[in-house]
Amino acid sequence: MSRPVIRVLSEELASQIAAGEVVERPASVVKELVENAIDSGATRIGVAVERGGKASIRVVDDGCGMTAGDVELALQPHATSKLRTLSDLTRIGSLGFRGEALPSVASVSRLTVTTRPGAAVAGTRCEATPGAAPRITEVGCGPGTTVEVADLFFNIPARLKFLKTDRTESSHVAETMLHLALAWPGVHFTLTEDGRQSLDLPAHAGLLERASAALFRRGAGDFHPVAMTRDGLRVEAALGRASAAVATGRNVYLLVNHRGVRDRLMLRMLASGYGEILERGRYPVAVVHLHLPAEEVDVNVHPQKLEVRFGDEKRVARTLHAAVSEGVSSAPWAQVGGVGGSPGQVYRLRSGPGVMGSARTPASVSSGLSADGSRSVGETRRYVGGAAETRSAYPDAGSGGASSLVANGGDLAGSNEDLPPDSLRRCRYLGQLMETYLLFECDGELVLLDQHAAHERVTYGRLRAAMAAGTVRMQRLLFPSQVTLGPAEEEVVRDQPDRLAACGFEVELLSGHTCAVRGVPALLADADAESLLLDVAVDLAGAHRSETLDQRWDHLAATLACHTSVRGGQTLGVGEVDALLRGLDEVERSGHCPHGRPVAMRLSEPEIRRRFGRE
Repeated sequence: MSRPVIRVLSEELASQIAAGEVVERPASVVKELVENAIDSGATRIGVAVERGGKASIRVVDDGCGMTAGDVELALQPHATSKLRTLSDLTRIGSLGFRGEALPSVASVSRLTVTTRPGAAVAGTRCEATPGAAPRITEVGCGPGTTVEVADLFFNIPARLKFLKTDRTESSHVAETMLHLALAWPGVHFTLTEDGRQSLDLPAHAGLLERASAALFRRGAGDFHPVAMTRDGLRVEAALGRASAAVATGRNVYLLVNHRGVRDRLMLRMLASGYGEILERGRYPVAVVHLHLPAEEVDVNVHPQKLEVRFGDEKRVARTLHAAVSEGVSSAPWAQVGGVGGSPGQVYRLRSGPGVMGSARTPASVSSGLSADGSRSVGETRRYVGGAAETRSAYPDAGSGGASSLVANGGDLAGSNEDLPPDSLRRCRYLGQLMETYLLFECDGELVLLDQHAAHERVTYGRLRAAMAAGTVRMQRLLFPSQVTLGPAEEEVVRDQPDRLAACGFEVELLSGHTCAVRGVPALLADADAESLLLDVAVDLAGAHRSETLDQRWDHLAATLACHTSVRGGQTLGVGEVDALLRGLDEVERSGHCPHGRPVAMRLSEPEIRRRFGRE
């Protein structure tokens, strides 16, 4: 085998490889150019794209502009106005020297820059095409800068081939503009897509006002402001209600020193700060902006500066968690009856016909599910062990007909084994513990049933059976729900309508990266239509090609089942408990919910005696 020969890459090829770090798709071009405009001091920035940016991108700003000499230098590799010495890399206060990406953009497109400083009489136009010297002329123009990018990747067919559809690329551009607008509320941003204006955000007074205007379609009406300065860090946030949470972080916007970032630590602290009111694996609509000294964060760990590295992660985590936790505890939507209360006391759920539903209600209202599965009227009594009441609801209560669960040596954590083969309805119902666990006496054992896990198992079983049989019934909504889609969800709605229909959805794709949900699975009719659709779309978008159809239905049914399942903290009457147990009898028996949590645990009589010293 011959020895490989080492060669120096041509300048043209090297520039195209370097461009690949910065210019991933049209949205990344928009990000770089808009960041340059912001660093120029612009107060108004307008972006227009054609065919998702593949045909053209135009960015107009009213910033300081450039002279002819500045323009010529700006197209040279490694030219920047933001760095003078090596130490400047550790304290970048602007959006970063990589933001001045004109040479990279110029190497993969046809670029035109028209600019004029405010005090200059004439402006400058520079036209650049890969492989040719830039053409610079004097022109008349207004102050500021206009950058036009045409035919992106025209000279790299392999890169062009891997771009998504025009609509998907346009959606990525819209998300990029949203991040930038949230990071800079004092700047007026507009976005025009194929001649139609899709975004117009005038300058706002602060983060809360900007977030409410920019995210009004994503539950922003209930945003609660947060402001905390601690340990040299400042946190600004706009927190949405927990009930609008979805199974993806698509509605979470994380900012560090005016940069939109992806950061697992910040995302974890946001979720944990919500406490018990936010179900694990779900994320609210929220904007979190962390301000800290520039030298305490490294913004150059990612070519597009989408990730950062903190000098003191523990201090960041501690401050973020404290800010979110205090904000949630004082939010109006996190109060019982509108006054006080801890995050763990926030919501109870009202059930819907046939299944326990998900509409949020005050703590004093019961689920309203009667023994036959219909709504009861004003049932608010709690059953905490009244024998006469439970016996009247269960004629065979106390008969001991249910098989006991096997003891596990006295561990109060209990076992994860399957439920007993006989119905729990034959056991003696003792009542409800902590408005979360249902207590039963079964053959000398105390059985605790997690009401949420149990009901999730019921809903999952019914959905899974209907999906497998192709009989999921759809219920049309009286008023369609309009949903804002991210790029991945938009692809699913456009490309997989049959899958959505098989899950019981009727969806119509609209303009402006939105869709109308006109029908939902009848079993989940009381759930929030937006959350339902987004969760299913995210699930379908992340599906692996090797999955079988059965595996896909399993995942989708598990995703949907959680939406209308009765939560912990909801008071259940005897009739509702009976309806839940009948549901368990109707589906495939398992000791776990579809997410792997145990449905039931038990404490044996010998263990109870031992703990009371009666052995």
